[in-house]
Amino acid sequence: MAPAARVCTVALLFGMALVPASPARADDVPSPENAAKLKRAKELNDRVLELYGAAKYSEAVLLARESLKLLEEALGPEHLDIASGLNNLAALLDSQGHYDAARPLYERALEIREKVLGPEHPGVATSLINLAVLLDSQGHYDAARPLYERALEIREKALGPEHPAVATILNNLAVLLDSQGQHDAARPLHERALAIREKALGPE
Repeated sequence: MAPAARVCTVALLFGMALVPASPARADDVPSPENAAKLKRAKELNDRVLELYGAAKYSEAVLLARESLKLLEEALGPEHLDIASGLNNLAALLDSQGHYDAARPLYERALEIREKVLGPEHPGVATSLINLAVLLDSQGHYDAARPLYERALEIREKALGPEHPAVATILNNLAVLLDSQGQHDAARPLHERALAIREKALGPE
C-alpha cells in the first residue's frame, strides 16, 4: 500500500467571537476603549484573510501581529480569542516555513485552550494537531507522535471512533510511522482511516 499524504489540519484564520454574546458578569462587557480595540482587531483579521487569499503573506503577518496585540490589550492574555489569534499568526508563519517562530505560538495557544476548556476538549485536540503537524514536518517525529496520539484519544472520546476527524489523525500518525520505517505499525492505521472514510463518504 502506498503511504497516504500527511493531512495538515491547521485551523487557519477562522473567525473570532470577539465580543461575548451573553456575558456572565458585568465586567465581561468591554469598556468603550476595549470595544474599539476589538472592532479594530476584527477588521484587521478580515484584512489578513484577504491578504492570505492573495498570497501576500508578509503583509498578512504584520496585520495578524497587530490584531493579536489589540486582542491581548482588550481581553487579557488567557482569553480563548487570544488562542485563536495565536493560532492564526502561527499558521501564517508556518506556511512560510518560519517554523521556529510558529512553534511557541502554537504551544501558547495549546496552553490557553487546556486551561480554559479543559484537557479533553476537542479544541485542545485541534491545537495538539497543529503543533504535531509542525513538528512532524520538521522531522521531530518523537515529539510529534504523542501529540497525535493524545489528539486521537480526545477526538475518539468526543466524536466517536468512526468520525472523519478521527481518520485524519490516524492518517497523520500512520504517515509519521512510515517516515520512521515502522511500516507494520502504520499499516493498520492506514487501513482504519480508509475504512472510516469509505463508510462516511463511500468507496469512491
